[in-house]
Amino acid sequence: MSILNITTTFLDIELKGLNGRIEEFYINRETDKLVLAIDFRGLSISSNNTYFRFHRRGREPIVTSDFGFVVFKSVFITIVIPNLNNLQLEESESFAYVSEERPEYGLGPGLANSTDPAVSAALAEFDANTKIIIRESFLTDGPFYAATFIQWNICDFGLRIF
Repeated sequence: MSILNITTTFLDIELKGLNGRIEEFYINRETDKLVLAIDFRGLSISSNNTYFRFHRRGREPIVTSDFGFVVFKSVFITIVIPNLNNLQLEESESFAYVSEERPEYGLGPGLANSTDPAVSAALAEFDANTKIIIRESFLTDGPFYAATFIQWNICDFGLRIF
């Protein structure tokens, strides 16, 4: 999360709710693109091995760990795949829209386990900037969720997801 200078890593992640519903599907012959929009309801992401790296100017980062989870009521992802004659999922673009301001989330107390005041200040900023953090995280996570849904439910493009 660049706004906070924190890197969050979920290991041994458990995902639920990737059984989205296709809300839009069309082919634009003028632009030679396929457009697909998927609504993921009740998307939940959890891990008992969540790591926070608190980056500091001119110093080593502080690393803490504990559990973490987030539950979204709805995540709407639009995927645009170019070149209708030879669709390549890896060439697609994905855009995620999360309408809720503050999804349900929880972080274990071990993530704040540091005497450095920068950690507690960063966690307070994390809580205050949830909407921006969600947008940032879906820049990288959104394409993964979309590709996973397509690979499992529509067409196996041969991409290695897991």
